[in-house]
Amino acid sequence: MKTWNISRQKNYSAIFKILCSITLVFFCLHVFEMIPSKRLYGDQNRSVMKEITRRQLEGENDSEKRKNVNLTNHDPVNTTAEVQLNTAKRLKERKRNYDDLKKISEFSKHVNRINTEPIRNSSGADRNVDIIQSFKKSSQHKIKNQEIVEFRKYVYMKNYQRIKNYDGVNCLKIVKNDQNEITKSKRLMRNLEHQRQKLTTTFYLNITRNCSKFRHERGYINHPMSEDEYDFPLAFSLLTYTDIELTERLLRLIYRPHNFYCLHIDSKMSKNDKRTLRNIANCLSNVLIANESIDVKWGNISLIKAELACMKTLWLYKNWKYYINLAGQEFPLKTNRQIVAILKELDGANIVSGSAEKARTVYAKRYKMAKSPPPHNITLAKGSMHVAVNRYFVDFCLHDQRSLDFLDWLKQTKIPDEFYFSSLNYNPHLGIKGSFTGK
Repeated sequence: MKTWNISRQKNYSAIFKILCSITLVFFCLHVFEMIPSKRLYGDQNRSVMKEITRRQLEGENDSEKRKNVNLTNHDPVNTTAEVQLNTAKRLKERKRNYDDLKKISEFSKHVNRINTEPIRNSSGADRNVDIIQSFKKSSQHKIKNQEIVEFRKYVYMKNYQRIKNYDGVNCLKIVKNDQNEITKSKRLMRNLEHQRQKLTTTFYLNITRNCSKFRHERGYINHPMSEDEYDFPLAFSLLTYTDIELTERLLRLIYRPHNFYCLHIDSKMSKNDKRTLRNIANCLSNVLIANESIDVKWGNISLIKAELACMKTLWLYKNWKYYINLAGQEFPLKTNRQIVAILKELDGANIVSGSAEKARTVYAKRYKMAKSPPPHNITLAKGSMHVAVNRYFVDFCLHDQRSLDFLDWLKQTKIPDEFYFSSLNYNPHLGIKGSFTGK
């Protein structure tokens, strides 16, 4: 009996030594992992690191509790094997979390580097910044599905700005069309005490002297929000002629570092306004200024020419999938991620409103003064000039002779911008991919 007790004590002593050795090794690994990670990731990723470390420590504490409870019910030899197996699993899990966080950090630093590259020419004509090559995807920077949640959380917290609502307006009720809350908000907006000061050109000229400060204080998102968005870049055109603040606000809301943007500056704008828009574009590497500045007039062919000027500027960049044209006074109702999801479902089809019947009946007086019918057997369709079209459509507008002939014919008509895109899209015999028949 005495011999058996001595043997049992020796076994427990061996187990205790093993546990102490494992604890010491584990502590050393923890220290040597955390020190280089802080050096690699910097302040911007420490919040993510702390969260992952907290989860690891919680998991280890739970594991230690379960192990201590089971020690009295297991054979000493089997317990030692179990401890070694659990230790191997924890080390493997720690390494996986470390590698995942490293990929996120490397991808973040990669995008930040692109956004801070110097730009030598704000016109976009002779830029040496190869945006396409800079954002070329590689296996090293690929965001896996399991990383997206942590990555989006990090980006959200980095760009989070608390909304100041001193008057107790319930935004959720406004979204749900609560008329009492809407009336209350309108009454507050009419009160001069609640009317905020507009941001002037002087403000923008001063803040754009430091591009990093401009991007940070104005809240520009400088990371792809998801892998789907990164894989499906878009091109936007903004036609602006007035109100710099509204234009910049729209640009900020739709801005993503992997998309492409073209600003058409109306020739009627003042020199100060033009300089302000160019300074804003200089601070964002994927925002371009249209090479041609046109005097845009409503109901005139000049509207189409301004759109084509931005199409030409954006056409040089081969990575985007869809072209979306906007006016400087619009406001987005969908996020970039939602827009991408919708366009992917279209599978290459264009979003162009139009009706051949309305063009033939209600709006026939707009083109009756033309001396000849539309060229190339084109059937007119009445729609909107605001579209979301694929690259094939843009290619046809810029380079196909039939499109150029049709544009010349439209110069004889009234409000030609409401016929141009619709008619091209609703005539499938032209062979534009993504077009369809309008009725």
